Amino acid sequence: GSEQSFEDLIAELETELGFSADEVQAWVGQYLGFGVLSFDIESETAEWITAVSVRDEAAADEFLAARLAEVEGGVVETVEHNGVTISTVNSGEFEQPVAVGRSADLMLLGSSAAAVQQAIDAQSGDANLTQNENYQTILADLPERRAATIYVNPASFSSLYEELTADLPVNTVQPGIEAIGGFGMALSVIDEGLQLDSVTRYNPEFLDETQAQLLNSQGILDSVSGQFPPGTVMLFGGQRLDLAWVSLREGLATSLGQQDFDEALGLFAQQFGF
Repeated sequence: GSEQSFEDLIAELETELGFSADEVQAWVGQYLGFGVLSFDIESETAEWITAVSVRDEAAADEFLAARLAEVEGGVVETVEHNGVTISTVNSGEFEQPVAVGRSADLMLLGSSAAAVQQAIDAQSGDANLTQNENYQTILADLPERRAATIYVNPASFSSLYEELTADLPVNTVQPGIEAIGGFGMALSVIDEGLQLDSVTRYNPEFLDETQAQLLNSQGILDSVSGQFPPGTVMLFGGQRLDLAWVSLREGLATSLGQQDFDEALGLFAQQFGF
Protein backbone atom coordinates (compact mmCIF):
# COMPACT_ATOMS: atom_id res chain seq x y z
CA GLY A 1 0.00 0.00 0.00
CA SER A 2 0.97 3.63 -0.33
CA GLU A 3 2.83 5.33 2.48
CA GLN A 4 0.73 7.41 4.85
CA SER A 5 1.21 11.12 4.27
CA PHE A 6 2.30 13.54 6.98
CA GLU A 7 -1.07 15.28 6.73
CA ASP A 8 -2.84 11.97 7.40
CA LEU A 9 -0.67 11.33 10.45
CA ILE A 10 -1.48 14.79 11.83
CA ALA A 11 -5.18 14.20 11.19
CA GLU A 12 -5.07 10.89 13.08
CA LEU A 13 -3.22 12.53 15.99
CA GLU A 14 -5.75 15.36 16.17
CA THR A 15 -8.61 12.84 16.17
CA GLU A 16 -6.95 10.89 19.01
CA LEU A 17 -6.34 14.03 21.07
CA GLY A 18 -9.72 15.57 20.38
CA PHE A 19 -8.39 18.93 19.23
CA SER A 20 -6.42 20.36 16.32
CA ALA A 21 -3.00 21.93 16.12
CA ASP A 22 -4.65 25.15 14.94
CA GLU A 23 -6.60 25.37 18.20
CA VAL A 24 -3.35 25.25 20.16
CA GLN A 25 -1.55 27.57 17.79
CA ALA A 26 -4.22 30.19 18.44
CA TRP A 27 -2.96 30.82 22.00
CA VAL A 28 0.37 29.11 22.60
CA GLY A 29 3.49 31.23 23.11
CA GLN A 30 7.12 30.41 22.41
CA TYR A 31 8.30 29.05 25.78
CA LEU A 32 7.88 25.64 27.41
CA GLY A 33 9.12 24.30 30.73
CA PHE A 34 8.83 20.95 32.50
CA GLY A 35 9.89 20.40 36.10
CA VAL A 36 9.87 17.46 38.52
CA LEU A 37 9.15 18.69 42.03
CA SER A 38 9.55 15.35 43.83
CA PHE A 39 9.52 11.63 43.09
CA ASP A 40 9.02 8.29 44.79
CA ILE A 41 10.75 5.29 43.21
CA GLU A 42 8.85 2.70 45.25
CA SER A 43 5.38 3.91 44.23
CA GLU A 44 6.62 5.04 40.78
CA THR A 45 4.95 8.43 41.23
CA ALA A 46 6.18 12.00 40.87
CA GLU A 47 4.97 15.53 41.40
CA TRP A 48 5.56 17.48 38.19
CA ILE A 49 4.63 20.69 36.39
CA THR A 50 4.51 21.69 32.74
CA ALA A 51 4.32 25.41 31.98
CA VAL A 52 3.51 26.75 28.52
CA SER A 53 3.62 30.46 27.76
CA VAL A 54 0.33 31.97 26.59
CA ARG A 55 0.17 34.49 23.75
CA ASP A 56 -3.61 35.00 23.75
CA GLU A 57 -5.24 34.58 27.17
CA ALA A 58 -8.83 34.64 25.86
CA ALA A 59 -8.08 31.93 23.29
CA ALA A 60 -6.30 29.88 25.97
CA ASP A 61 -9.31 30.09 28.30
CA GLU A 62 -11.65 29.09 25.47
CA PHE A 63 -9.44 26.12 24.60
CA LEU A 64 -9.21 24.97 28.24
CA ALA A 65 -12.97 25.29 28.81
CA ALA A 66 -13.67 23.24 25.67
CA ARG A 67 -11.29 20.47 26.74
CA LEU A 68 -12.77 20.26 30.25
CA ALA A 69 -16.30 20.12 28.81
CA GLU A 70 -15.27 17.09 26.75
CA VAL A 71 -14.11 15.00 29.72
CA GLU A 72 -15.95 11.68 29.65
CA GLY A 73 -16.29 9.07 32.36
CA GLY A 74 -14.60 11.16 34.99
CA VAL A 75 -14.90 13.95 37.53
CA VAL A 76 -13.61 17.50 37.28
CA GLU A 77 -12.92 19.17 40.62
CA THR A 78 -12.07 22.87 40.88
CA VAL A 79 -10.30 24.98 43.48
CA GLU A 80 -9.29 28.64 43.56
CA HIS A 81 -5.74 29.73 44.38
CA ASN A 82 -4.60 33.36 44.17
CA GLY A 83 -7.36 34.14 41.71
CA VAL A 84 -6.62 31.15 39.47
CA THR A 85 -9.13 28.36 38.89
CA ILE A 86 -7.38 24.98 39.03
CA SER A 87 -9.29 22.05 37.55
CA THR A 88 -8.31 18.51 38.52
CA VAL A 89 -9.44 15.81 36.10
CA ASN A 90 -10.00 12.26 37.39
CA SER A 91 -10.74 10.30 34.26
CA GLY A 92 -10.13 6.93 32.69
CA GLU A 93 -8.20 8.76 29.98
CA PHE A 94 -5.31 9.27 32.42
CA GLU A 95 -3.60 6.79 34.75
CA GLN A 96 -3.37 9.50 37.40
CA PRO A 97 -5.28 12.74 38.07
CA VAL A 98 -4.13 15.77 36.09
CA ALA A 99 -4.56 19.38 37.22
CA VAL A 100 -4.64 22.35 34.87
CA GLY A 101 -5.13 26.11 35.08
CA ARG A 102 -4.11 29.35 33.41
CA SER A 103 -2.17 31.78 35.59
CA ALA A 104 -1.60 35.10 33.78
CA ASP A 105 0.58 34.30 30.74
CA LEU A 106 1.22 30.66 31.66
CA MET A 107 -0.86 27.54 31.03
CA LEU A 108 0.00 25.17 33.88
CA LEU A 109 -0.45 21.39 33.75
CA GLY A 110 0.54 19.33 36.77
CA SER A 111 0.27 16.06 38.61
CA SER A 112 -1.99 17.59 41.25
CA ALA A 113 -3.67 20.83 42.29
CA ALA A 114 -0.96 21.25 44.95
CA ALA A 115 1.74 21.10 42.28
CA VAL A 116 -0.04 23.74 40.20
CA GLN A 117 -0.42 25.89 43.32
CA GLN A 118 3.34 25.75 43.86
CA ALA A 119 3.88 26.91 40.28
CA ILE A 120 1.45 29.80 40.76
CA ASP A 121 3.27 30.87 43.92
CA ALA A 122 6.63 30.65 42.13
CA GLN A 123 5.28 32.76 39.27
CA SER A 124 4.65 35.62 41.71
CA GLY A 125 8.42 35.88 42.15
CA ASP A 126 8.45 35.57 45.94
CA ALA A 127 10.32 32.25 45.85
CA ASN A 128 11.28 30.46 42.66
CA LEU A 129 14.18 28.61 41.08
CA THR A 130 15.86 31.75 39.74
CA GLN A 131 16.60 32.75 43.35
CA ASN A 132 18.39 29.46 44.04
CA GLU A 133 22.13 30.14 44.44
CA ASN A 134 23.12 26.76 43.06
CA TYR A 135 20.90 27.23 40.00
CA GLN A 136 22.35 30.70 39.39
CA THR A 137 25.94 29.44 39.65
CA ILE A 138 25.45 26.57 37.23
CA LEU A 139 23.55 28.56 34.61
CA ALA A 140 26.14 31.34 34.76
CA ASP A 141 28.66 28.88 33.28
CA LEU A 142 26.34 27.88 30.42
CA PRO A 143 25.91 29.88 27.18
CA GLU A 144 23.53 32.79 27.65
CA ARG A 145 21.80 32.13 24.32
CA ARG A 146 20.51 28.57 24.40
CA ALA A 147 17.65 26.64 22.83
CA ALA A 148 17.13 24.23 25.74
CA THR A 149 18.26 23.99 29.36
CA ILE A 150 18.42 21.10 31.84
CA TYR A 151 19.10 21.58 35.56
CA VAL A 152 19.30 18.87 38.23
CA ASN A 153 19.07 19.76 41.91
CA PRO A 154 22.02 18.31 43.89
CA ALA A 155 19.73 16.94 46.60
CA SER A 156 18.16 14.62 44.05
CA PHE A 157 21.41 12.70 43.49
CA SER A 158 21.68 11.36 47.03
CA SER A 159 17.96 10.74 47.49
CA LEU A 160 17.69 8.93 44.15
CA TYR A 161 20.74 6.78 44.87
CA GLU A 162 19.44 5.89 48.32
CA GLU A 163 16.08 4.80 46.90
CA LEU A 164 17.64 2.77 44.10
CA THR A 165 20.03 0.96 46.46
CA ALA A 166 17.69 0.59 49.43
CA ASP A 167 17.44 -3.20 49.01
CA LEU A 168 21.06 -3.79 48.03
CA PRO A 169 23.77 -4.99 50.46
CA VAL A 170 25.79 -1.79 50.09
CA ASN A 171 26.06 1.50 51.91
CA THR A 172 23.08 3.75 51.26
CA VAL A 173 25.22 6.74 50.23
CA GLN A 174 27.66 6.15 47.40
CA PRO A 175 31.12 7.54 48.17
CA GLY A 176 31.48 10.81 46.32
CA ILE A 177 27.81 11.23 45.44
CA GLU A 178 27.44 13.87 48.14
CA ALA A 179 30.23 15.85 46.47
CA ILE A 180 28.05 16.66 43.47
CA GLY A 181 26.67 20.16 43.89
CA GLY A 182 24.34 20.13 40.90
CA PHE A 183 24.28 19.56 37.17
CA GLY A 184 23.28 21.67 34.18
CA MET A 185 23.20 21.20 30.43
CA ALA A 186 22.43 23.54 27.53
CA LEU A 187 21.71 23.01 23.85
CA SER A 188 22.65 25.97 21.65
CA VAL A 189 22.33 26.67 17.95
CA ILE A 190 25.60 27.97 16.48
CA ASP A 191 26.80 28.66 12.94
CA GLU A 192 28.42 25.22 12.70
CA GLY A 193 25.29 23.39 13.93
CA LEU A 194 24.28 22.33 17.44
CA GLN A 195 26.43 22.78 20.52
CA LEU A 196 25.95 20.84 23.76
CA ASP A 197 27.48 22.19 26.98
CA SER A 198 27.34 20.67 30.45
CA VAL A 199 28.37 21.88 33.90
CA THR A 200 28.77 19.79 37.06
CA ARG A 201 29.33 21.61 40.32
CA TYR A 202 31.34 19.96 43.09
CA ASN A 203 31.63 20.62 46.83
CA PRO A 204 35.40 20.44 47.53
CA GLU A 205 34.89 19.58 51.20
CA PHE A 206 33.35 16.24 50.17
CA LEU A 207 36.17 15.26 47.78
CA ASP A 208 38.98 13.02 48.94
CA GLU A 209 42.57 13.71 47.86
CA THR A 210 42.42 11.41 44.84
CA GLN A 211 39.18 12.88 43.55
CA ALA A 212 40.50 16.41 43.99
CA GLN A 213 43.67 15.57 42.03
CA LEU A 214 41.58 13.97 39.29
CA LEU A 215 39.45 17.09 38.88
CA ASN A 216 42.42 19.45 39.02
CA SER A 217 44.16 17.53 36.21
CA GLN A 218 41.40 18.40 33.76
CA GLY A 219 42.54 20.69 30.95
CA ILE A 220 45.99 19.09 30.62
CA LEU A 221 46.80 18.34 26.98
CA ASP A 222 45.72 14.84 25.96
CA SER A 223 48.55 13.57 23.75
CA VAL A 224 46.90 10.24 22.88
CA SER A 225 43.62 11.27 21.23
CA GLY A 226 45.37 13.01 18.33
CA GLN A 227 47.19 9.82 17.32
CA PHE A 228 44.16 8.07 15.78
CA PRO A 229 43.62 7.77 11.99
CA PRO A 230 41.84 10.74 10.30
CA GLY A 231 38.86 8.57 9.37
CA THR A 232 38.07 7.62 12.98
CA VAL A 233 34.29 7.39 13.38
CA MET A 234 34.10 8.04 17.11
CA LEU A 235 36.69 8.96 19.69
CA PHE A 236 36.77 8.98 23.47
CA GLY A 237 39.91 10.27 25.14
CA GLY A 238 40.85 10.90 28.72
CA GLN A 239 43.70 11.25 31.16
CA ARG A 240 44.93 10.29 34.62
CA LEU A 241 43.81 6.70 34.26
CA ASP A 242 45.87 5.95 37.36
CA LEU A 243 43.84 8.33 39.52
CA ALA A 244 40.56 7.21 37.99
CA TRP A 245 41.30 3.61 38.96
CA VAL A 246 42.33 4.56 42.50
CA SER A 247 39.15 6.60 42.96
CA LEU A 248 36.98 3.80 41.56
CA ARG A 249 38.73 1.20 43.70
CA GLU A 250 38.28 3.23 46.89
CA GLY A 251 34.63 3.85 46.10
CA LEU A 252 33.85 0.19 45.41
CA ALA A 253 35.73 -0.96 48.48
CA THR A 254 33.71 1.43 50.64
CA SER A 255 30.36 0.50 49.06
CA LEU A 256 30.84 -3.27 48.90
CA GLY A 257 33.06 -3.67 51.94
CA GLN A 258 36.80 -4.34 51.77
CA GLN A 259 36.46 -8.13 52.18
CA ASP A 260 33.89 -8.52 49.39
CA PHE A 261 35.88 -6.22 47.15
CA ASP A 262 39.08 -8.21 47.70
CA GLU A 263 37.21 -11.43 46.90
CA ALA A 264 35.86 -9.89 43.69
CA LEU A 265 39.37 -8.88 42.62
CA GLY A 266 40.61 -12.39 43.42
CA LEU A 267 37.94 -13.93 41.19
CA PHE A 268 38.87 -11.48 38.44
CA ALA A 269 42.53 -12.52 38.69
CA GLN A 270 41.61 -16.20 38.52
CA GLN A 271 39.45 -15.63 35.44
CA PHE A 272 41.79 -13.39 33.43
CA GLY A 273 45.20 -14.27 34.82
CA PHE A 274 46.18 -10.81 36.08
